[in-house]
Amino acid sequence: MGDFNGHSPIWGSPDINLRGQQMETLIDNHCICLLNNSNQTYFHQPTRTFHTLDLALCSPSLAFKWNFNTEDDLFNSDHFPIILSYIDDDITYPERPRKFIFQKANWALFSEFATITLDMVEEISSKKLWDKIRRISGRYNDNTSVSFLNHNRQVITDPKKIANTLAEAFSAVSSSSSYSQDFISYKKNEERYNIDFNTLTDDEYNSDFHVIEFKRAWSKSHATSPGPDNIHLPMLTHLTENSLYNILKLFNRIWKEKKFPSSWRRAVVISILKPGEAKSPNNYRPIALTSVLCKLLERMVNSRLVHVLEKKKWLSPFQSGFRFGRGTIDNILLLENSIREAFVSKKHLVSILFDMEKAYDKSWRYGILKDLYGIGFKGNLPIFIQNVLKIRSFSVLIGDTLSDVFIKKRVSLRVAFLVLFYSLSKSMML
Repeated sequence: MGDFNGHSPIWGSPDINLRGQQMETLIDNHCICLLNNSNQTYFHQPTRTFHTLDLALCSPSLAFKWNFNTEDDLFNSDHFPIILSYIDDDITYPERPRKFIFQKANWALFSEFATITLDMVEEISSKKLWDKIRRISGRYNDNTSVSFLNHNRQVITDPKKIANTLAEAFSAVSSSSSYSQDFISYKKNEERYNIDFNTLTDDEYNSDFHVIEFKRAWSKSHATSPGPDNIHLPMLTHLTENSLYNILKLFNRIWKEKKFPSSWRRAVVISILKPGEAKSPNNYRPIALTSVLCKLLERMVNSRLVHVLEKKKWLSPFQSGFRFGRGTIDNILLLENSIREAFVSKKHLVSILFDMEKAYDKSWRYGILKDLYGIGFKGNLPIFIQNVLKIRSFSVLIGDTLSDVFIKKRVSLRVAFLVLFYSLSKSMML
């Protein structure tokens, strides 16, 4: 709050000056709220006129907590005293969750007590198993917060309602309403036929996972935020060799029994603001936080899937992303070379670059499975992928507040091999 000496119709001035334009830009670019009402704050004695030069600014999260007013008496000054009154209401704001400092952890003590035994992964119910695993859990870290939303001409400030509004927007993306009517008709006709992967097969990609596969996937994992089970990767990193071996035994049990833990079907979603207005729920990008253990097993399955697809040459030779020994820079160099050749030969070169909006979120689950079936996949590998692609649930996290549970009817966000499936589908269309 202060005397900014700026004139603008926004705060009641009849004209606008350079300082007023600068203040308007500042308020607009930084999403700042103006608390001033229609009361004038300054009396110009030579001209005997009233103006508004004193402004009270705050962040959106505080705008509903304060009331702006001025005194009627100047008290021998040319500025009216400004009174900001605090409004005590029932509006609650999200708190920042606890954050663990892993650098200061006593990992020797952790390794001593956090032991996963063979009994935990053999002949035990999944509920008891995950109860035991959660004993080495922590809490996820929030890296974003939404102060308010403007939805259906209503300002939403309650964290729970904000989380639910964002969850509804994310869930709508995975609903059939985002499909065209022609595709919906085609989809219904195709999905009448059941895809059965249960045929017995002795293909190598269906065999048990080995320690070397486990360690290779482990080395490529990053310490990202944990999922709903609150298990952090650094915690698993400091387990004993015997405990890690028993986790591999658990993975092979899931693999052979063709089961998928129900807790792995749930995700915590954080909202990342895209360029644009922060008040619109459709202007946020959902980032799903899933189980670290689930992502580790997905990475192992993905490695086998890539090996088979590369061996059978099912991927397009023009695809460079998400392939071993290749990268998207290859395509950039190919384009650059084509441009240079066109200049030398004095010819025209036409290049078409396009981006499909929410391509992964809108991926057709049945279509992915149909492609795998058409290639000839049978047994454990396609059945695991089929389990991964089943209906999932999620909750949106705002600060320390979770939304209600919502259903995501299509592919979950950022599944390890989803990009590969999408590329495979494009390859089969070429």
